Amino acid sequence: MKNNKIKKIILSALMMAAISIPTSYASSNVDSQNVNTKSIQFKTIDESTRSKTGWIKNSDGSWSYINYGSYLKSKWLKDSGKWYYLDESGYMLRDDVFLVDNKPYIFDKSGAMIEKYGWIKIDYVLDGENLVNWFYGNGDGTVKEFQWILENNKWYYVEDFGVMVSKRSAVVKDKTYLFDYSGVMVEKKGWISVDGTWYYGNGDGTVKNNQWLQLNNIWYYLDEEGKMISDNSYTINNKVYKFDKSGACLNPYI
Repeated sequence: MKNNKIKKIILSALMMAAISIPTSYASSNVDSQNVNTKSIQFKTIDESTRSKTGWIKNSDGSWSYINYGSYLKSKWLKDSGKWYYLDESGYMLRDDVFLVDNKPYIFDKSGAMIEKYGWIKIDYVLDGENLVNWFYGNGDGTVKEFQWILENNKWYYVEDFGVMVSKRSAVVKDKTYLFDYSGVMVEKKGWISVDGTWYYGNGDGTVKNNQWLQLNNIWYYLDEEGKMISDNSYTINNKVYKFDKSGACLNPYI
């Protein structure tokens, strides 16, 4: 009996050693983006998985890791030279950026952490539409966040969770900047059309916003994001102004 107990203890220790978890990550908690986070509670482990160690695929297509009958949760796992992270519910993070120890880490479709320096593309689907997010990796699995990036004499900006800003304006240090479809800051003076919306550039990457603009005796208005108001009514200082499809105000002197 003693020999059998000793064998079981040794076997359990060997199986735990097979899972490589760095001590600095061992107590990590994850705060994940809600696009991929799940809060489903696992059912009680049945006999078929009680002695299992390794990856298992859940019924919803997600992946978890069982170590001798217990789900790994809020842990890093190194498998075949690649790093993975299991969230607080035991689900493997994948195909997005997630906060782990308050740092934004990026994972590919297989769940492997992406240790690349430079631009990284993540495809996703929103409301049936295929879309793309770009991130800039630091080479250690994390991505740059709230930073300007100068590449090939062009300026880019990455914001919350490291997402590159594109096809819209963004406020950086109280100034409103405009970025084109490829994410490049638009340094043009005058009217600029981005993704079907008109802005008025100052020539330094910023756009006019929250202000009237008079050109050729026609009044236009740029809202908080710098978008030209058109084909609509808009309230400014408690007065309702009307704008035609070209953006011209129809009652500027009310």
